Order: sequence, then C-alpha cells, then structure tokens
Amino acid sequence: MTTISRDSKLPFFILTLLCAVIYFSGLFVLPVTNRDEARFAQASKQMLQSHNYVEINFQDKPRHLKPPGIYWLQALSVKLFSAKVLNRIWAYRLPSLLGAWLSVLLLFGLSRRWVGNHCAFFAAAVLAASPLLVIMGHLATTDAAQLVAMVLMQFGLMRLYLTDHAKKSNYNWLLFWLGMALGVLIKGITPLIGLLTLFTLCIIDRKSGLWRNVKFFRGVAIVLLLTLAWLIPFSLAGKSNFLWDMIHGDVLPKLAHGQQTHGAPPGYYLIIYFVCFFPFCLATTAMIIHAINYRRQAIVKFLLAWIIPNWLIYAIIVTKMPEYILPLFPALALLMVMSLREHLIVSKLWRIVFIINSLLWAVAEIIISFAPIWLNHFMQHRVNVITWIFAVISLVLCVVIATLFIQRRFKSFIILSIASNTLLFVLLLQFILPAMDNLWLTEKINVLLKQHTIQLTAQRPLLVNGSNRGYGEPSLVFRIGTDKIKNVTLQQLIDAFKHKSNQVALLSQKSLKTLSARGVNYTIVDCKKGFRYNGGYFVTICLLKN
Repeated sequence: MTTISRDSKLPFFILTLLCAVIYFSGLFVLPVTNRDEARFAQASKQMLQSHNYVEINFQDKPRHLKPPGIYWLQALSVKLFSAKVLNRIWAYRLPSLLGAWLSVLLLFGLSRRWVGNHCAFFAAAVLAASPLLVIMGHLATTDAAQLVAMVLMQFGLMRLYLTDHAKKSNYNWLLFWLGMALGVLIKGITPLIGLLTLFTLCIIDRKSGLWRNVKFFRGVAIVLLLTLAWLIPFSLAGKSNFLWDMIHGDVLPKLAHGQQTHGAPPGYYLIIYFVCFFPFCLATTAMIIHAINYRRQAIVKFLLAWIIPNWLIYAIIVTKMPEYILPLFPALALLMVMSLREHLIVSKLWRIVFIINSLLWAVAEIIISFAPIWLNHFMQHRVNVITWIFAVISLVLCVVIATLFIQRRFKSFIILSIASNTLLFVLLLQFILPAMDNLWLTEKINVLLKQHTIQLTAQRPLLVNGSNRGYGEPSLVFRIGTDKIKNVTLQQLIDAFKHKSNQVALLSQKSLKTLSARGVNYTIVDCKKGFRYNGGYFVTICLLKN
C-alpha cells in the first residue's frame, strides 16, 4: 500500500465515507426502540414543545437521570432537520451518528503521531466498524455522543504522557479537562475513566511529573465551574438537587443491584466482548502477547492504563450493559492493530490460549450469522432471501478472515474484517431488521389508530395498561404524542370506562377477562400481536372503546 502522507486528507475522506455507509444504513427506516432511546428522544421532544431547555421531563415526570447535554444536542438536531415533524426518530439519532463519526476521525488524527499513519488509520476504521459503536451510533442515547468527549480527554492525557517535557504543548492539559467537562455534560462517566487512567499511570511510573503536568487542581476547578454552570440552573428550574437526583436515581441503583434487570456476573464483559468487537476479537491473543512483551513501552503502558483498571471497575459494578465498555474501544482498537504489525513467536501455552480465543470467536460468529434467521423463526416470520444471504455471506467471509489471520496476512485480515462488517450491517440495518414487523409493535399500534380514524387529544388520551403482559412502552408516547398517551392501572382504566363515555384503551388480551368479570362494557376495535423484546415474550394487544 502506498505510504500515507501525514498531510494527506485522503484518510479522513475514506474514514468519512466508511462512516457514512455504515451509519446512514437503517437510519431512516428503523423505528424508535424501547426503552432508553424512546425516553431520551421523548424528553428532548418535550423541550422543543415547551421551549423550556432547563427542565428535563418525560410527560409530567422529571427525568433527572442524565445531564442535559444529549437532550440539547437532540433538540438542536431536530430543530435543524425536522422542526415541523417532531416524532421522526432519525433526527434525534443524528448526534449519535455525528459522535461516532467524530470519534473515528479524532482517533486517527490524535494517535498517528505516536503509532504511525497506517496503524492509526486502521485502528480508526476498526473502531468505525466495531459492532458496539455501530449499534450505539444508530440509537438516540448518550453513548456514541459522549465517546467524542472521551477521545478528546484521553488523548489530551496521552499527549502529556508521551511528549517530551521540553516540547509539551501548553494546551494538552486543558484538552484533558475540557474533554472531561464535556463528557460530564453528556453522560457524566468521563471523570471515572480519565482520573482512573491518570492515577494508574502515576502509580506505575512512581513519578509525580504527570500529576504536575496535568495541573490537577486547576483542572478540577475548571470541570467544577463548567459543571456548576448548568447544574445550578437545572436545580433551580426543577426545584430539586439535580446532582443528587442523578446519583440517587441512576448511579446508586447501578452500584447496588442490577438496575432494570440488567445485572450480570463479573465475566459478562469478557463474553460480550467477542460479539461487540467481532471479528477483530480474533486477534485478542496477539493483542495480549504484544501488551505483555511491550508493557514498558510508553504508548502500550498508556493504553493498558486506559483499559485494565476501567474494565475491572465495570466488571465489579452490578448493573452491566454492553455499551458501558464502549469508552475502552478506541484503546482496544489501537492496541489490536499495533499487535498485528509484527509476527509474534508464541509458546505452546499461548497456542492453547489462541485456540480458546478462536473457539469463542467461532461461537460469536455462529450467533451473529444465524441471529436474524432465529429471530425470524421465533417471531413467526417467513425467513426472507436477504436473511439467508446475510447468513451465507457472514459464514463465508469469516472463514476467509480466519484463514488470512492464521496465514499471518494481517493487513488483509483487517481490511476484509472492516469490509465484511460494513456489508453485513448494511444488510441488517437497512433491510433485515426493518422487515421484522413483530419487533415494532408501536408502529403497528400507530397504524391501527390511523386505520380506524381514532382521534386522540389531551382530554381523550389513549389509556394504556402495561400489566398482565400489556404494552406500556415509552415509544408509544414518542410516536403517538406527549399528551395523547396516559399510562393507568387496570382499576383506573375500569373506572374510566364505567364513568366516562367515548374512552379508548390499549391493554393485553389477557386483561379482557378482568374487564368482563367487573361488568365493564367495551368494544374490541382490533388486536395486534408483537414481540416485546424488553421482556422477551410475545404479547397480543387489543384496542378498545366504550
């Protein structure tokens, strides 16, 4: 391959094109998902409806779980691209898409000085095509957007750590702290990642130089001042302690127990990593060997300080979600590509480790290849041609990818892995998932309301009961209307039907017996069946009126 000039704009153009192909696939056709995406988008939507940007609400309840940054970004995106129609989810996803794209470009631009243009370019492309970032880049949540702040922060620290003291820029320390403050505004996790990396490096080197160079106390003051600049207005507007609301409502539950049933044992991330970083995870053994052999090299030391302590913290936290380890992926991508620049001579023990690595990789490949087919069968859909094409292409490409890796043709391994993921994500996001209509029950209900010309208003909302395998998902609020959905208990629904006329309700087929037993008069308008993926079961939802 032709040597990439450091002044060349071609790598940025290629990475931008790669991101465009991957992240625009499915953006306009994938319906809103439950539950986090719908809640974030709905809160941003209410900011636009109320013209109040210092309060975060979901319907009539405060939503003080995350800082306001992501809501502001989503509101701005909708104002620019979909101001007249506020329930188009793609407009709320654009900050995540932009976050993923900028993270990729920043990884390349900020790391090439120390690892070389080729290594930085391939690491950025690996990050762009990694399944976890692709998924987060398609959801209107915080994770892809905050990755930009994470990359800025960590590379500010890396420049301080790796640059000769006499040549240090006066602004690297500021980049570190400003990146941290930006991350706090979006999600709040950056101080954990940044400070843990900083403390680990200080302990490993047993030197105070980095501590002084990072201007710790001055930097903490900057982060506090920038955080208080939005925290105080939000607390005053909401007449509550916004910081305590976030800690009490979001942070402490994650530490104490598996919040929203997302608990998992300590080995969870090691297992999920093989799917989230597929197929690049085949090089995990090589990456570990490289890290051990070159552990005294400054760049390797920095990447390990970024990955290991933070991974351990996430492993200890009771609540576990795949996206929690996304902030470690830029470091993993760099370390993985660096490990493939040389031919490693490994011992018998490492060959055994590589066999285990390969088996886990093969299991991940089988899961990824056949997941769409299994989902179609499970959701009682006919498996279409594109789904079979996806499975066949995935299997064939992975056989070739594994062969290239075994033959130590590492550049071809990386290029084909990136191309393979790009093709498969286009098929999956643009064609396969949107066609699985049982996944999108909210869309079915929205169509049902239009078919039967049911006009909903704030005075006559759709009464929704989620008990007994009902469907009270937040996507209904986002898709149908802020004041047009009212979640009620079954007793409240019964009282409304008995004492008020012209009521409309949505509840599970199982709950109809209770209504009949209580002497409630109702007419079934229609029923729809769908898969509630948050619970992992099918539901049949009926639209009623009295």
